[in-house]
Amino acid sequence: MIALISAVIFCFLTAASAQDCSREGQFTDSAGSYVFTWSVQSNFDYVDCTVQVNTAANRWVAVGFSEDRLMPDTDVIIGADDGTNRFVQDRWNGQSRVAGPSLDPMQNIMDTSTTRSGDRLTISFTKPLISPDISGRDENLTECRNVLWAFGGTTTFENGNVTALGGHSNRGVFQNQLCLCTSGASVAAVVSLAMMIVAVLLAAGGSIF
Repeated sequence: MIALISAVIFCFLTAASAQDCSREGQFTDSAGSYVFTWSVQSNFDYVDCTVQVNTAANRWVAVGFSEDRLMPDTDVIIGADDGTNRFVQDRWNGQSRVAGPSLDPMQNIMDTSTTRSGDRLTISFTKPLISPDISGRDENLTECRNVLWAFGGTTTFENGNVTALGGHSNRGVFQNQLCLCTSGASVAAVVSLAMMIVAVLLAAGGSIF
C-alpha cells in the first residue's frame, strides 16, 4: 500500500513540475524602478495585475503580453495619472507603431484604478485569462507569455480624454515568462502537500519505495 501511495505521489509531483505555473508573483526590472505584480483569482478566470513605476506626472506606464519578445503584435495595457486626469486602457501594438498602441474597440479589462504618490505611479487592472475579443487584438493568458514593459512617454489630455501618447523613454522585456496556473493548486502548494504525506509515511515506519 505504501509503495502504491508513493507511486501516486511521484506522478503527482511530476505533473505539477511539468505545469510549472504560478498563481501570484512579481517581476522587477534590473534597475528596480518598474514592478509588475499579478494574482490569479480563485475562479481561475481572471488575473489581478498591478504596475508600479517612478515617473513624472504627465508620463504613462505600460505592460505588454506577447508571444515573442518583440514590441509588434503585443497586447498592451497602458495608464497614466497626472493628478487631475487619469486613465487605464486596453490597447494593441500592431506592426505599424508610428502612432503608438491603438485603442482596442473592445476594452477587456475591468476594475481599473490609478494612484500617484509623489513620483510613484501605480496602475491596477483585472484581465480575463481567456479574452472575449475575437479580433485578434488580445493575448490569452492561458499560455505562457513574454512580459514587456515601458514607461516615460508623455501623455496629452483634452477635456479629460487622452489625445496623444509620446514615445517611451524606458523599455525592456522580463527574462522569465508569465505562466499562470489555470486550475488547481500552485506547484509550490502541491509539492509541499506531497512532501508532508511522505514525511507522515516515514514517521509511521513505512517505506516510500
